[in-house]
Amino acid sequence: MAKIGRNEPCLCGSGMKFKKCCGLQGQAVAGDTPAEGAPDSGTAEQKTLTSEVQKIVQAGLARQEIVRTSGVLILFSTTSGDAWILEVTAGDALRLTEQGMELEALIEENPNTTLIEWSHRFVVKKGKFIVNSYKDEGQAVYDDGYPVSRIYAAMKGIRKRIPAHLAGKINVPLEGASTERQS
Repeated sequence: MAKIGRNEPCLCGSGMKFKKCCGLQGQAVAGDTPAEGAPDSGTAEQKTLTSEVQKIVQAGLARQEIVRTSGVLILFSTTSGDAWILEVTAGDALRLTEQGMELEALIEENPNTTLIEWSHRFVVKKGKFIVNSYKDEGQAVYDDGYPVSRIYAAMKGIRKRIPAHLAGKINVPLEGASTERQS
């Protein structure tokens, strides 16, 4: 699970609280963000991660291709009916829909933290989106119908904003949680 504190100093090094910096950037996004992950500078109403996840789930059910960013997260859906949420700094992924069918996803959000039960690890390599399941360690490779180049561009944009020495501090293991997945 990931735990991101809104009132903690932002990990990008700005000196501001996360909620007033990168957290705000990810929430203020309206519509499909550019592949580079740049936030919309307009005055869109505040969005929650839960509402953004629901939009991506709906896009997956409707088989629409969308790629969005929110802080260190990428949310995307495909024309084949798949939808995912990715945590770029740790390489975690959670599948939200599969072939137009909604899957059970554990995401808890409150004003101070966001908890996500990740189901996979992911990499983007040689034009392919590759995931390894935490449950059975099975691997799946996707390329056709997946917006791999847009996902990769969004990843680069996020990594450009987050200094390397701070990236590992974004995904905080919960007390008593297993750390076997962190390798």
